Amino acid sequence: MTKRLRPSLSLAAAFGAAALLALQGCSSPSKGITDDGRAAQVVFPDPDKDAWRKDGVYPNLDNLRAVGPGITKDQLYALIGPPHFSEGMAGVREWDYIFHLRKPGGTASTCQFKVIFDKNYKGQSFHWLPADCGAWLSARRVSEPKERGH
Repeated sequence: MTKRLRPSLSLAAAFGAAALLALQGCSSPSKGITDDGRAAQVVFPDPDKDAWRKDGVYPNLDNLRAVGPGITKDQLYALIGPPHFSEGMAGVREWDYIFHLRKPGGTASTCQFKVIFDKNYKGQSFHWLPADCGAWLSARRVSEPKERGH
């Protein structure tokens, strides 16, 4: 006689695990996020403790420059990828990233980037840690290709 409880328990366990992961993704480190996508207190997560992509990425600066108010999660994902922390994808109001940005002279700075979404899950406020990292977006490319023979 074969027991049929095992598949049901496995399915229940899978749904339970998914629910726990979803609940973990619903936590926001920032405080007082309003319906219009602003935070009373912007809090950045600890990369060493909370990031799944601890090494960060060198983003495509043109794509990063295209990020602005009204951007959807799908558009953000297409431009700069998934968040680098365990926020989850659905039902969360902020995404966090770790970026390496090249300075003139070739050295790189590690910066955290946060997008806070409004109640309709459109990005409305954007934050950097350290705060001056955003200035690199307006800077020219560090190594533009030189034309040969001109």
